[in-house]
Amino acid sequence: MSNLGTNLSALEARELTLLVAPEKNGRVHQADLHSFMGREHRSYGELIALLERDLIKDLIDAYRAHDAALTAHGVEDVDLAAMYRRMIGEAKTAVEKVYLQPPPGTDPDAARNNDRDG
Repeated sequence: MSNLGTNLSALEARELTLLVAPEKNGRVHQADLHSFMGREHRSYGELIALLERDLIKDLIDAYRAHDAALTAHGVEDVDLAAMYRRMIGEAKTAVEKVYLQPPPGTDPDAARNNDRDG
């Protein structure tokens, strides 16, 4: 990766090798990397793993704790439920912020004026 002008930490390099070639025990050749980068589509499993591991790990952990407590006791744990619902609200707010922004390369003022005209 340093040949490409990108420096990775040891953890990032290990995660990249597992993503690029999980069956090769951390030995990734340049051809493997080019093949991985050239793919236009990712499998559903890859996307779910990325979400679970990186983007919403805390939310999924909160859900699992809430669900385990509910299953074990038959009633909702108030604290776990409140934490899970708060995290859902935070995730929803973050997604809405991104969704409501104008697309990159557009004039935000023009977008607002079009909204008023329409």
